[in-house]
Order: sequence, then structure tokens, then C-alpha cells
Amino acid sequence: MLKICNIFISFVFVFTYVLYAAESSLPASKQSEILNNLAAWDKNLKTLRLDYEQSTAFEDTLISSSLGRIYKKDNNIRVDILENGIIGQSALTDKKTIQILDGKGKNITTLSWREWYDAQPNKVLFDFGNYGKLLKTHKVKELIKTEAGYKITLVPAQEEPQYELEFILDVADYFPLEISISSEGVKTRTALKNTVKNTELKSKIFKDSK
Repeated sequence: MLKICNIFISFVFVFTYVLYAAESSLPASKQSEILNNLAAWDKNLKTLRLDYEQSTAFEDTLISSSLGRIYKKDNNIRVDILENGIIGQSALTDKKTIQILDGKGKNITTLSWREWYDAQPNKVLFDFGNYGKLLKTHKVKELIKTEAGYKITLVPAQEEPQYELEFILDVADYFPLEISISSEGVKTRTALKNTVKNTELKSKIFKDSK
């Protein structure tokens, strides 16, 4: 069950934006440029392949960590959890169902994507490529430039902030390099590495081996 939870945590992207007095050393025009370019990935991202490193900590004490690989093509997403460089478990979804597979690609269980997704308090971690919608339902608390890239901190727009979302964006193309979510002392940080966008991905990647 812990492995399955780790997989789910891994699923984790031009409007007029209101910045809600966001803290920033950047001019308003640059802030809008950054947000618009992030939202533009909704249309521009056709396929995605990347490695991730994820850790969850409570008040800076490490609770869990995992390594894996993510593939995305349209609504199809595959997440592989790696153990010593070998696939230990996988999840496949077409945003209708989620299949959990063992290390040999055999089905363990199948769940409803919508029922599962609707039950998640932090949906934004589980769906790459919906950054425009994300920015419409959150307000920008902070937008600054750091050595790592552009840092955006978001909080919910229509409710008391129960969590904070943090993105580190590549200064070259505004794609996320890191995504973090913090709530009640728990912080999950996902670093995205070896990212390859809009390359050909074979359909069999998103199918089980049966």
C-alpha cells in the first residue's frame, strides 16, 4: 500500500492573472510573462518523459523517499517506481481508470480515476499539464527569481490556505524543475530531472503486458 501511495503522490502543470500583492522583486510585466508561459504548457506539452526524486518530511524530519520515471502522452500517464534501478511497481492511467502493476507488468488492482481523483485534497500534484486551471483557482503568494530558477508560491484562492504549492521553473522555458506542496508541517518535494518534452513515445509504454 505504501508503494501505491508513493505512486499517487508522484502524479503531479493566456489568462489575466491577479497577483494578490505577491511578494516579488520582479516587475509586474515579468510576473505576467512567467505565469503566461507556464500556462502555455497546457497547449504546448504533447509528450513528456522524466525522472523524479521525491521526499516527504514532517517538520524537516524525513518520512519517505522514492525514485521513479514518468511518461505522459495526451491523457495517458505512466509512473514507474524504481528500486535499485529496476521497476518495482507501476501505475497506468488514461484518466478513466488507474491500473497498478507489479514489477513484471501484471495487474495488481484497477481503480476509478475520477472517484480516486475527486477524493484527493491536493489534486494539483496528480495532473501534469493543467497549469492554466491551477492558476485560475489559486493566488500567487510569492514570485521571485532564485539561483535555481523562478520560484512561484501559490495558495488556494477561494478558501483559507490549507496548503502551499511551490514551483521552481526553468528560466529558459518556464517548465517546472521542482514541485513542492506543504500542509500542516508536512512537505512533499518532487524534483524533476532528465526531462524530455515532445518526443515520440510508443503506445505500448501505456499498456500492461497482458
